[in-house]
Amino acid sequence: MRFAPDAARRRRTSRRLQALVFAQLDEAGGRHSAAFAGYEAATTLREPRPAIRATARTGAARCLIHLGRVDQARDHVVAADGLLARWSGWRVAEVDALRGRVGLPVSVAAEGTGPVLTPREREVAALIAEGLTNAELARRLYISKKTAAVHVSNILAKLGLSSRTQVAGWLSREQTR
Repeated sequence: MRFAPDAARRRRTSRRLQALVFAQLDEAGGRHSAAFAGYEAATTLREPRPAIRATARTGAARCLIHLGRVDQARDHVVAADGLLARWSGWRVAEVDALRGRVGLPVSVAAEGTGPVLTPREREVAALIAEGLTNAELARRLYISKKTAAVHVSNILAKLGLSSRTQVAGWLSREQTR
């Protein structure tokens, strides 16, 4: 009986981590309301790694922005920012992009460097600028439609943009620098 509380806690944590994974899949599939519910469940994780909790917060913020609930998204961005205070890398860049989308000032470090896309994301951004749909991206890059959708979602989030047309404009400005 002594191990029962630990087993129960592990099951709760496992369910919340599953909620996070399913939320990411729902978001990639364009089911933002369902994704938000999963991210919200995952925010209650007692996970010691702040990056995992911040992932849930940023996902919730992206979904809320998409659903037009910017004020609520702002709270999640602030929470994610606090969780990542001692971190650097792509998660911080994503939170900085979200800060701009919810009307918060972007951190000084992020203003000087600009968003960093991976080489694959740059490739996808170039194809988006050509006007390709997710299905066309998938065929051209030999990936699934869902993977193409995730790439597009990540690019929009990192750049703090909301449309493919804006990605094309961003890419044009980047190429003239």
